[in-house]
Amino acid sequence: MVKLQKKTIPNSLAQHSGKWTKDLMFEYEAQGSDSSKVADRFWNKYRKDDIKAALEAETYGKCIYCDAKIGSSDFEHIEHIKPKKLNPKLTYDWNNLGWCCGICNQKKGEYTLLNPYEVDFESVLEITHSFLFKPKDPNNPDTAFFIARLELNDRAKLLLQRSTNCRDFEKKIEQLRVMKEKRDPLLYRFIEVLKIDFEETKEFYMFKKYIFNTFVKIHDIQLS
Repeated sequence: MVKLQKKTIPNSLAQHSGKWTKDLMFEYEAQGSDSSKVADRFWNKYRKDDIKAALEAETYGKCIYCDAKIGSSDFEHIEHIKPKKLNPKLTYDWNNLGWCCGICNQKKGEYTLLNPYEVDFESVLEITHSFLFKPKDPNNPDTAFFIARLELNDRAKLLLQRSTNCRDFEKKIEQLRVMKEKRDPLLYRFIEVLKIDFEETKEFYMFKKYIFNTFVKIHDIQLS
């Protein structure tokens, strides 16, 4: 879960989004602004290989909401951050498209949640000792709703993936304690290797970063 940046708009979208939007809005208005009456063929023209590839690249192949690698969690979906049926003019807006797993896409439904291209999740989310999310600001309803709506603390498969990932990292990090006790001169080189595991491109990086920071604090390992 990382704050993302939009990359260059894919060619097919750059060339056709204007016409696709015009055609969609013409049909939408012809149907009395009832999105349920607009045929799917007007809504789904964004399903192009170059659009999928661009979204996958800019999200590091991870779901923009749960941070799981697409494929390990569920099949990919092109996500409309602001739901297209409620915001038809944004259906082919590059800034409104994201990459997410099918489960998050389904649970999000017709809601607009925190936008990963605008929000730094590390500034609004905390990790608990039991490896769950909680809002940094308990009075922020948007963050609480984000966690609850997507069931980020409740989905069995997601929690298993997350805990397995964390356990594997904990096994690696335990070596730090041994190296410190032995005053191993390679301690800090090993730390740099560990940091690769919680780069923002990695799955569940916030959790592994939390494990690392907690471990070095408990064991009084000076990082500089």
